[in-house]
Amino acid sequence: MIDLFTGKDLFLNEIGRKVLKVPMGVALYKEIPESIDIFEELVELCDPHIVISVGDIVTHNLLRYNKPPNIAIIDGKTLRYYQYHIDDFFLKKFNTVVYCHNPKGTITYDCVKRIKDVIEESLRKDNRILLMVEGEEDLLVIPSIIFSPKKSFIVYGHWKGSLNILIVNDYLKRCVFYSIRKFFK
Repeated sequence: MIDLFTGKDLFLNEIGRKVLKVPMGVALYKEIPESIDIFEELVELCDPHIVISVGDIVTHNLLRYNKPPNIAIIDGKTLRYYQYHIDDFFLKKFNTVVYCHNPKGTITYDCVKRIKDVIEESLRKDNRILLMVEGEEDLLVIPSIIFSPKKSFIVYGHWKGSLNILIVNDYLKRCVFYSIRKFFK
């Protein structure tokens, strides 16, 4: 069985590439700011332990509408190719900036360890943390789910135009472990 805690990097297989293209969680196909308003309603209703955003555009939109996540995971690109400018507006919203390396189609042990650490730090110190990824951040939703406490939100943007919200629970964590066994080598 593949284990995220063995110190090895995980590599996505072809079946996993197809399956993980499907949006997960609550998919909001609404334009900004309406999708952010709905997100805010869900935050008020559910009172998540922490909110983690994965992706440059979704993080930017949360910051722009004054809904900063506890942790943001970004790679400085949108749609994998276009450089996204990380400016002072972005950086000054966070207390701490952490870096890791994560190539496309991979979940590196380095990033897994850093995600675990920043989640623990955010919960302990109520810190806002920016995790800057050299490479690609998309698959880092997976360790974010594993290490987040139940009732946390993982928010990401889907390339087909939705804002997706994953509410962490035992079932979602089991699905993630199943996905790791099936879709990674």
